[in-house]
Amino acid sequence: MILFATLLPFAAASVISRSVDRLPTQEDTSTIGLNDAAHYANKLYFGTATNYGEFNDTMYFHLLDDIHMFGQLTPAKAMKWEETEPERSVFTFEQGDQIAALARQSGKYLRGHNCVWYNRLPAWVTNTTWTAPELAEVVQEHCYNIVRHWRGQICALLPVQSASEGLLTIDIQPFNDDGTWRETLWYTTLGTKYIPLALHAASKADPHAKLYINEYNITGTGPKATSMKKLIKDLKLAGVPIDGVGVQAHEVVGKVPNDIRKNLEEFVALGVEVAITELDEMFYTLPPDEAGLQQQRKDFETIVGACAAVERCVGVTVWDFTDKYSWIPGTFPGSGDACPWDDNLQKKPAYYGIVDGFEKKQWERRAVSGTQRALAEVSPHLWAASQRTDELIGPRIHVMRLSQAYYYSSSMDLSVQIERTLRHTPAQPTLPRTSNLHNPDKNNMSDTYTWLITGSSRGIGLEMTKQLLADPSNIVVATCRNPEKATGLLALKDSAKGTLHIIPLDVADEESIRNSYKLVEPLIGDKGLDYLYNNAAINEGFDTAFNFTSDRMLRTIKANLIGPAIIAQTYLPLLEKGKRKVIVNMSSGLASIGLAQGEKCATYSISKTALNMLTYKQKAERPDITAVLVDPGWVKTEMGGEGAVLEPEFSVFNVLRVVTGLTNEDSGKFFRYTGEEIPW
Repeated sequence: MILFATLLPFAAASVISRSVDRLPTQEDTSTIGLNDAAHYANKLYFGTATNYGEFNDTMYFHLLDDIHMFGQLTPAKAMKWEETEPERSVFTFEQGDQIAALARQSGKYLRGHNCVWYNRLPAWVTNTTWTAPELAEVVQEHCYNIVRHWRGQICALLPVQSASEGLLTIDIQPFNDDGTWRETLWYTTLGTKYIPLALHAASKADPHAKLYINEYNITGTGPKATSMKKLIKDLKLAGVPIDGVGVQAHEVVGKVPNDIRKNLEEFVALGVEVAITELDEMFYTLPPDEAGLQQQRKDFETIVGACAAVERCVGVTVWDFTDKYSWIPGTFPGSGDACPWDDNLQKKPAYYGIVDGFEKKQWERRAVSGTQRALAEVSPHLWAASQRTDELIGPRIHVMRLSQAYYYSSSMDLSVQIERTLRHTPAQPTLPRTSNLHNPDKNNMSDTYTWLITGSSRGIGLEMTKQLLADPSNIVVATCRNPEKATGLLALKDSAKGTLHIIPLDVADEESIRNSYKLVEPLIGDKGLDYLYNNAAINEGFDTAFNFTSDRMLRTIKANLIGPAIIAQTYLPLLEKGKRKVIVNMSSGLASIGLAQGEKCATYSISKTALNMLTYKQKAERPDITAVLVDPGWVKTEMGGEGAVLEPEFSVFNVLRVVTGLTNEDSGKFFRYTGEEIPW
């Protein structure tokens, strides 16, 4: 199922009340809360699924509300299709709102669950004979509306649950256990495109949400996990927004895979994060004996320990924490006892297996520095975040991984700084890391920022120029080969709030590049150049390593590699004068060797891979300049061609969020338009 997964930093609102006098010792772990154990292992949370009807159980609710025990909630039923849209275009959010309110009040992350699944569908969906266009509209409308409703409240909405096993209708669990596509309503009517439809709709509704695909029986390697990895790779290649994989981990005691860590690392290597999203360990027959309970403890330890060992496994969620409210007896009569607490809400050995799993990571860590220990004394959550990023910079403590950046001034006591920020700073998206989208670090609104963009007459370059000119503080030098024919660019002069200069520049002509500098330098002068955006590029088609022509390859390399190199060399004096000193080289997922994109578009891929190395060399030679690569995704432009999935407005808006949020520490990195790093 697709989870719309924006880890909402509700946790930030209340972690200050969770102060500790010291870091835990090994003797403390018998009583440590599971969420605290997760934090000490550098994870964002330990969480649980829940249903609103269970809130009337006083003892249950007391445990659920405990921030030491649970730092994240997933509505088990309240956000599913049957509950949220029982009739076409009639939405009901009351029960989901109650769970979201508890998360907000108790400082927990909220994980949305879910947009598209093959199960728990209302009759109006299952009893209608749909055409593909009709069902596509239904999927997009549903995903958009539920994500829009909980926008800013969700930490991870799973738009597709188990794409290999319910990607289409019930539970985007899209695959069967043998790795073939599950024959759901979604799949039989729309084919595989229902997943991109759902993901794009969710992303449009909340661009800051992290989007997961959830699936069961992918805890270890195997045909189903292999198909999921291929799906993630294909989505990445197509520029479809996908941030994570939810490994459900509904397991049977004694049958846990032995390669869980390897499997999680293989997902992470694709450029996504992972989470254990629905963990439980059922017994086939009841009641279990003591040996069975100890095996269950060992199984929980194995799964949690695997997540703890993988840096980008962000957290663990159990599928309700007590056998009293487990889903298993109702689905598999005679089986159950799958949770860490029993029917009487007493801890089982499995509870301590979870602690043991997190503890493995905890005692592997190096001793904490004095500054980090000060953080730990105020908040285990912040301390865990600082351990994950190691970003303690001088007098300012820069702590990431809390879904946003918190900045603390050195002018007051540390505990006061943290408390003030956590209690009074409104939630902000991870990107941009600055207060003004297109003008970073701008407290004085009279400041101006200068941009030079190549290939500005159409497509991404034209849209970028348009968005930048919406801010009167921007000076944009828009370049293209033939300004007099650039009708779209010329039309911006009348509506621009910022300052627009249109300059002729052909990236494949060195003389044209040198001449452009002579025109630009007097216009910018001592202001310098803040952003040099090498956007222009060409793609000569779907050639391969053995099926190409030398003239096409030379043209492509000249425009995509040599041109940007000469432009950066030529404009270096103006960059040195700029406040920001940023070079952005537009790359592509096709340039990533790690993503293994196949044989097509060889010339284009080669030119962009070389551009990646050029960027690295620029960073190495000039550490004072921030040189990065950005993949804008597969955008609906003339160059993008048929099949492109991203609107230029959407791509450019997000690219600018990334670019204006850069720091010098980002130099040499390769980013997707979402802000996620791409493997080289």
